[in-house]
Amino acid sequence: MSDITLILDRRDLKVTLEDETVRIERTALEKFERIPINMIEKLIVTGNPLISCDIWQKLAERNIPVLIFSRKNGKSPAYFTGGISGNVHLRVTQHMSFQNKKLQLTIARWLLDEKLEGQECLLRSLSNDERILAICDLIKDRRMNLNKMICTNKLMGQEGVAASLYFQALSKFIPGKWGFNGRNKRPPKDPVNALLSYTYVIAGSKVLRAIFEKGLDPSVSFLHAIHTNRENLVFDLMEPLRPALDRFVLFLIDNVLSENDFFQKGKNGCFLNKTGRKLYFDQWYKWHEPEEGDNLTDFIDDIVNDLIGFFPESLDHTNDRNFDVPKKLIDDEIPF
Repeated sequence: MSDITLILDRRDLKVTLEDETVRIERTALEKFERIPINMIEKLIVTGNPLISCDIWQKLAERNIPVLIFSRKNGKSPAYFTGGISGNVHLRVTQHMSFQNKKLQLTIARWLLDEKLEGQECLLRSLSNDERILAICDLIKDRRMNLNKMICTNKLMGQEGVAASLYFQALSKFIPGKWGFNGRNKRPPKDPVNALLSYTYVIAGSKVLRAIFEKGLDPSVSFLHAIHTNRENLVFDLMEPLRPALDRFVLFLIDNVLSENDFFQKGKNGCFLNKTGRKLYFDQWYKWHEPEEGDNLTDFIDDIVNDLIGFFPESLDHTNDRNFDVPKKLIDDEIPF
């Protein structure tokens, strides 16, 4: 069963394929280890290890996703996977749904409603302070306004106001030593933003894999503007996930990581160092696939299935359809 995220982050690694096994050799120490390919769920590459071509081919055949992080200038990571499943009828329905502007707006509202509800739920679980509860009420007001918005631009305007309020409140729970003054990215300027960006990318790779496995078209989104050569649907489906991921980051800075687990590259941003990455993934494994209770994979599958539930079999009766989708709440008892 696939359950290992393989991380290659040393320059002196030489990675080759031996039958159905990945051989990882650390040339400077003349040491090596072997990992069966069927145990690998995901590959994460940082820096410039030497990886043979047959490894890439085998990963693609097995539909094992790969994330490649650059060490330069905080560039966005590259993502590779084996490709979309053969469910062409679902993709046709997705494209038809995108062309139906009323349905597109309905889906966009749902995505943001889920996100803002999750933000409000997270903040309420953290404190009963009147100032925090007042911000929660303001976020709730933005949620209530979503149904009044007549286009995605106006929806994103409501989301932007809510996000500003949310991170303003969230900063109250982050000690000053972390230097967090609100959300920033490309590159992240402090450890908390580095963790948020890193966690969103890792989770986004799981979302993209779920999109491919279902047979959806990752380029066709309903909330975010469509850009060429970008997995736009991932950005859509990440929205309901973000509050849960934010809770995980809060757990890390409160219980696991220290300032020494990051390195600063001036204007190029702040990033986890090798020690920090090890600590991070030790907790990621425990958090996103716990032995008991809810897990991130099921959460993602629920969101993808809920999205597909909006797609009518035919658009002939779209206006008569009731698009009630069950709410996905964040469980206050989940430790993230």
